[in-house]
Amino acid sequence: MTYYDLARRGIPTQARVTAKEPENHRFIRYSYSVDEGVYSGFGVAGNGNPDFDDISVGDSVTVYYEPDIPNVSFLGDPKYQLSSVTRGVIFITFTIPAFVLFAMSEGEIRGRLIFLEMTCIRYHRRRRRRIQPSNMVSSYIADHSSLLIQPAAKPQL
Repeated sequence: MTYYDLARRGIPTQARVTAKEPENHRFIRYSYSVDEGVYSGFGVAGNGNPDFDDISVGDSVTVYYEPDIPNVSFLGDPKYQLSSVTRGVIFITFTIPAFVLFAMSEGEIRGRLIFLEMTCIRYHRRRRRRIQPSNMVSSYIADHSSLLIQPAAKPQL
């Protein structure tokens, strides 16, 4: 069962709080009855029910259960949890590809810089120049400045 199934087909009922577990993720244990069966479960407070600190053992809380499998339940309204999960999935759906595209573009830029550096190394080896690696690219550009795109000249009037 998923939150979607419980949000769509779940049946709300009242349950009784049987225990609070503050050291165990602040779980609330509850029991509820459907037809002639008694079922139990645990979950976190909220989702349409009071917060953990506002609930006491014996209080009534809302639980949604699956009509075909009544022992499958959710403490509170599963629509709240479904909404939270959906937002998380949407966030991941758009964030991960953005990071991948960014990483790919960074790799492409690095690849171009490495290609430029290798071109400079070959150029200087052919000219049998000894040059420091830090000056390699700038001296290559200086030697080939005529190949760079020059700004258009202003027309004479």
